[in-house]
Amino acid sequence: MGTRLVRRAFTLIELMIVIAIIGILVALLQPGFTLVTAAANQMRCATNLHRLWQAVSMRTGDETSQASKRLLRASAWPSQVLPYLESGAQFMICPQGGESLSADSASAASQSSGFTDGAGGGDTSSGGGSSGDDWPQSYAQISDLADFKTEKGGGVVYYVTLEEGLWCLKLSDEQYAAARAQNLLNNSSNADFIRTKFDCVYHPGANRHTYWLCVEGHGGDDDFKEALIHVMEQKDGSFSLDISTGDHGSTNSLVSKPEGVKLADLPPNISGVHITLKPADDPDPVAGGGGGGSLYARNQEDDPIANSVVSTSYAMNVYYPQMVSKGSKILLMDYTKYLAYVNDDWGGDKMDPDQTGVPLFARHSGRMNVLYADGSVVAEDPKDVDPAVPAHEMALWDP
Repeated sequence: MGTRLVRRAFTLIELMIVIAIIGILVALLQPGFTLVTAAANQMRCATNLHRLWQAVSMRTGDETSQASKRLLRASAWPSQVLPYLESGAQFMICPQGGESLSADSASAASQSSGFTDGAGGGDTSSGGGSSGDDWPQSYAQISDLADFKTEKGGGVVYYVTLEEGLWCLKLSDEQYAAARAQNLLNNSSNADFIRTKFDCVYHPGANRHTYWLCVEGHGGDDDFKEALIHVMEQKDGSFSLDISTGDHGSTNSLVSKPEGVKLADLPPNISGVHITLKPADDPDPVAGGGGGGSLYARNQEDDPIANSVVSTSYAMNVYYPQMVSKGSKILLMDYTKYLAYVNDDWGGDKMDPDQTGVPLFARHSGRMNVLYADGSVVAEDPKDVDPAVPAHEMALWDP
């Protein structure tokens, strides 16, 4: 008789042991899988940024070869470069996501039937129109139209964005009057370091369409009286500016964006300078003779699909189109807005809501992908490129 084989089934205990071992192995391997996935996403993000650099380069090249091609504008960069991306908008999104603020901007843009720059995040308190009154939705903000330019010795040039930020105070008429009553924003020693003596956070006044922009020209006294600009928004989308200046030892001017054409000289201790900034359809900027802005109205853009809302995880340095010597300057980065301003607060509630010290856009193991204007992509620690640090601002951000 042959040997009879007896098949023995697994016992329940053996099955449980096998399942437990598999579970332990999966738990041990999971961090490795997570790291591999994170590394792959970071590489995909870097590839996206490099493709965007190629698109921006081609778009910029076309500006010189096509007479009708209007200058690349940082406030409309996604729609302007989208036609140069073979695979379309897929390169606009980081695989880690990051549309927390861009989505808000896209919503605001769709409501206004034009492209939003993302800097306002749908906030209508500074030129973006307002609900509850008869003011039309404006396509432009004053920061789109002009910059405050400071030229110092040795060829050093600074630009100050005309909006509330590190080098510019935005004050309501009531706040401005209160500051002057306290002998601040005046030509006196008491005017120095106004932030330590006054609530400089903008609070809209009785008329939200008039306010003051008080500029500090990258000095050390923080008196914010290099230029005192009274802004009056008009219903036609223009901005009426009355400007005076305090003591300063620099060559200051107001220049158009993005071309940098001088709109007004601002020497020390002058008053009565009046300029009107208005979104222009003509691609040639108008300077002097009462002013004239140079932003091309967003609903008049000639470039293809310029009025479409393009969701993106990336932000362009607002000053990039003005840079002559670009080299190591920041062009694009893995961010949460369409535009990256030098006065964005990376440690504030919007950027770091949990106050962990790691901002939202540091999606790649606490780092962010940065595309430099020479085409290189580097995974940076945010603190190493934070524009709130003056040395970083001058080396990486300013034109």
